[in-house]
Amino acid sequence: MKEAMNPMHKCGAKCRTNNNQPCRNYAMKNGRCRMHGGKSSGARTEEGRKRIGAAHIKTGKRTKKALADRKEACKLTREARALLYSVMEKTELYERMNDGDTDAIIELTEREFGRDEIFHQNMADER
Repeated sequence: MKEAMNPMHKCGAKCRTNNNQPCRNYAMKNGRCRMHGGKSSGARTEEGRKRIGAAHIKTGKRTKKALADRKEACKLTREARALLYSVMEKTELYERMNDGDTDAIIELTEREFGRDEIFHQNMADER
């Protein structure tokens, strides 16, 4: 690494501003300014790397476990909602059947057994 020769030594890193002119900030002991690598060389030990990784987790909402838990919760919610709607539909159909609505009986049997099976059963009855 470069060492600053005097207190007026400039960084000299290539900048994206000022038409790619060299950086004019004062350099530190390693030869670069605070914006171009003068402050930290990064974590060198495994313990330091783990500490930095843990510091980046603020809430834990995006961890693999949290994402998997939310996905499972959404799946269970969809299944519960489908079951609820199914029960509500059947309850409505049974109420209509008790009122004497014959279309409700046909609709319920079609949902339970499928159209094709009822059609084949009616065809067999006619023979």
